[in-house]
Formats: sequence, C-alpha cells, structure tokens
Amino acid sequence: MGAAVDPATGGYWLVTEAGNVYNFHAPWYGSLAGRSLSSPVVAMTATATGYLVTTAAGNVYNFHTPWYGSKAGAALPASVTAITVDPYTGGYWLATTGGNVYNFHAPWYGSAVGKGHADVSGIVGTPTGYLLTTTAGNVYNFHTPFHGSLANRSLTAPITGVTADPAVHGSYWLAAATGAVYPFAAPDYGRAHTRTIAACNGTELLVTAGSTGAVLGHDGDYLSFTNTGSQPCSLTGYPGVAALGANGQQILQATRTPNGHLGGLRPGNTIAPTVILA
Repeated sequence: MGAAVDPATGGYWLVTEAGNVYNFHAPWYGSLAGRSLSSPVVAMTATATGYLVTTAAGNVYNFHTPWYGSKAGAALPASVTAITVDPYTGGYWLATTGGNVYNFHAPWYGSAVGKGHADVSGIVGTPTGYLLTTTAGNVYNFHTPFHGSLANRSLTAPITGVTADPAVHGSYWLAAATGAVYPFAAPDYGRAHTRTIAACNGTELLVTAGSTGAVLGHDGDYLSFTNTGSQPCSLTGYPGVAALGANGQQILQATRTPNGHLGGLRPGNTIAPTVILA
C-alpha cells in the first residue's frame, strides 16, 4: 500500500496492507508482519535514518527513527490515508481522506477540510510546508509554492499520491492508479501506464478479511486482495458482499455504499479506483 525512497542509498521500501516491509538496495529495519492490526496499513514515508508506517486508524509505527505520536484511539472524522516527513524538523504529518492534517513535532499550516474537494489521497512535505492532493487531481498548497493541478480534468483513473522533486523547491509529481505521472515544474521522466497490465482473475487472487474497528458509531471489515500469480494484474471497481446459501447460490446482495464513514469514495467522486497488484 505504499513505497518510500531511502535518501541515503537511493534504494526503496515497499509496504503491504498487512505491514510487511520489503527492502531494495536499502536497509531493512523491521515490519509489522505477524502483528494484530486494528486497521490496514495505508502508507509509509522515509526519514533521514529509517521509515514510518501508518494505518487507516492513525497508528504510527517507527523503525530506526524517532516517534512523536499518533492518532491511535482517537475518534477521527475520516480514515488516515497518507503520511509525510517534515524535512526541517524530522517530525511528520498525517492526512485523512477528508482533508484533515495532524502534525507531530512539525508545524501545522492548514488543512483541506471544507474546501469542497475532499477524498484526499496523498500528502508530501517540502522544505517549507506541504502539499495535499485528491483522487480528482486537486492540489492544495500550504506554506509552499503551487504549480498547478489536474482539477476539472477528465481523468481515466484516480490520483493516488503526490511526491516532491528534491532538486527543485516547490515542484512535484502526481501519480495515478494506472501508473500515469503528471509533472508540475518538475522533469517528465516517463510513466508506467504505457505498460499493458491484465485484469486480475479469480485464480490468482487471495481474498482475506479483517476488522477496521469502530468509527463514529460504525463497525466494519476490510477486504485484502493479494496477487498470488507471477505477473502484476489490475483491479477496477468497488467490491460488493453477497450471502450464499448451502448450495453456493447467492441468496442476498448487500447494498453497495461507496461513500461512508469507514472510507470509500468521498461525496461527488464517481471515479472507480484502479489498483495494480504486483
């Protein structure tokens, strides 16, 4: 569910919803594998000495880097979706899908709450502030330059994250679920969406369920999709839940609610997510 670059080696780490961490030309400092998590891991970020991992419920886990707090146990108005480090203080910020920003040993410069385009999907720190992006491509700048966005553009897939160009202050890239990359005052080095990635089929997917815990009086479960095949595949859409009888035939179909307190699409967003499973 996330990736981060090691500033010391240029290598990188990948993290899964279950908290597994895989290192590539970067040191391995530990993971959450095998631990009982109250909600899935949603993001990770690198620091000067290690990395941080966060969950949808706002837990923050530190590996070879200082810990300055989390939102664990707090009644959040929306699920946490991203984390980023303040390069100046070494602290960090958490962002929710609703645009809330929580600061830990880092200055607070504002949030996207009430700006009319929620469904925040990413946050990135800059030398002077931070940027937020939404699945629709909106970019909100806080104490840092603004160089454009994809607002009001017709997108084929939701924007899933934002990252800053360390070489040019204030410049950034937006990444879409299909692998498309959009530069803003940053070099265009290419994109992955030109690759042909086949749709996942039932034989190569392992689906498991877990509890997300309670939020605003609601209780829910999450579905985790794992690609057991040898090649990446893509999932598009929004999952549904059905009840089956003893003979395996469907007897009840639950109403799909893509917008809800426990996550999903924010009001006004109609773009079905596309996820690449590696």
